[in-house]
Amino acid sequence: MMASGLLSLVTVVLSAAAWAGSPESEAAECVDYGAYLRWVKQVDTFAHARGIVVVGSHAYVADEESGLCVLDVSDPSASRMVGSINTPGDAYSVAVVRPYAYVADDEQGLQVVQIGDPEDPRVIGGVDTPGRAYDVAVSGTRAYVADHGAGLEVLSVADPAHPRILSSLDTPGDAWGVAVSGLYVYVADYDAGLHVIDIKNTTAPVREGHLVAADSPG
Repeated sequence: MMASGLLSLVTVVLSAAAWAGSPESEAAECVDYGAYLRWVKQVDTFAHARGIVVVGSHAYVADEESGLCVLDVSDPSASRMVGSINTPGDAYSVAVVRPYAYVADDEQGLQVVQIGDPEDPRVIGGVDTPGRAYDVAVSGTRAYVADHGAGLEVLSVADPAHPRILSSLDTPGDAWGVAVSGLYVYVADYDAGLHVIDIKNTTAPVREGHLVAADSPG
């Protein structure tokens, strides 16, 4: 029997934000924000909730071995699961550009899920990657996958039903996380720190720089 995951929703009382900008807050050395947080709702998922993105009134949860779960969060206090789809691998992360969700699916690479009907999500395409897909970011017609030991994979999702790898760039460490902003991709590369990748030409990404904390082990 699979252990259930938990999706928890917390709200911040607006007065906390107002207080934070007040003259009194500037003099305070430590603030206990516990007084301003309120537990709103907890929703069981089928497996292990690994990643989440919220778009509009829906939350999309990468639920490891159970795939993708879709929740209606239009009323946070009454959040509920409305749909799910099992992906072929283990869903670790998800990015959404409606009407599609892009799932980093571990040993099964990138999976594309049609979410036009949140109650009936469907896998419509996928492509294996050389490593283990742990994270994904999407910008325009490109998806960027943190592919663990294989580094960064750049994919075309112009045809979501037939995603394809355009290029790869091995990183010194193990790529666990990825973010994209403009013409650059930022890769969290485990013990090799942060790597900045120039993607002006997505068929030939170039590593421009990296940063490792001075006090990092080794």
